[in-house]
Amino acid sequence: KSDEHAPAQRKSPATIYSGGDGDHIDPELHLPSEPVNIVEAYRQSGFFKQTKKEIAEDRFLPKDFKAPEFGSVYAATFGTQLKMNVRRSWNSVFRLRLFVRAQYMRAILAFIVVGTLCWRTGTDQAGARSRISLTYYNTFLAALNAVAVLPLVMMQRPIYYRDQAAGIYRPLTYLMSMMVSFA
Repeated sequence: KSDEHAPAQRKSPATIYSGGDGDHIDPELHLPSEPVNIVEAYRQSGFFKQTKKEIAEDRFLPKDFKAPEFGSVYAATFGTQLKMNVRRSWNSVFRLRLFVRAQYMRAILAFIVVGTLCWRTGTDQAGARSRISLTYYNTFLAALNAVAVLPLVMMQRPIYYRDQAAGIYRPLTYLMSMMVSFA
């Protein structure tokens, strides 16, 4: 019988990439008996010597090459940074569907409560007190909303520090985008 129609034996991707059959180590593979200094091995390579020669002869960049100059530390305009940050903030907020639902429910509840409290308030002393208490209630609700957002802000904090160190955007555009997406 011929084996041309037999199913192929499955191999591990690691075996395929290493070039072995997985059963034994290739005897032609010469592993060093001592640790190798990688930096020194690179410095002895032909690639390093060729690169060093090209740098010394100034052959890396064309003679007419001129590096771009930017008017500020940031390559993008304020509007582009704001647009990028708002899109990123919206995406990160809407990935958390339960958070979005809770925000909507809180907004609907606040609308109902404030709407019923404002219903038929007069212009007398009692009406003025009602409006002052509504102002206090709205301030308290905004503070409560800010506390609910804190875990999301803390999750994004390392990303902000990384992007800030790289000079990707201004802190003001980040702050504005967070205000828009969490409001």
